[in-house]
Amino acid sequence: MSWTGVKKVLENFKDRPELKEKLKVSLIRGYLQKKFGVKNVSFKKEKLEIKAGSSALLQEFFLRKDDIKKELNDYLKEEVVKEITVKRG
Repeated sequence: MSWTGVKKVLENFKDRPELKEKLKVSLIRGYLQKKFGVKNVSFKKEKLEIKAGSSALLQEFFLRKDDIKKELNDYLKEEVVKEITVKRG
């Protein structure tokens, strides 16, 4: 059994966009859960959908959509999130 170096693993990771996309979704979910306590999040084709558990959180997301989008894109160091929709859930 031989070991694969970290550099080789990261190079292979870059060649598999489906893994990169799943990592982005995971990072977005983790960020929103840590910052806002939100767990119900979906992300497809640059569109983030957040289901807020309370009306207060729903209103906060609605009022701060642009700020949250900028925070997430800064966190990911690329423009990943282009649109955010918020629903009660």
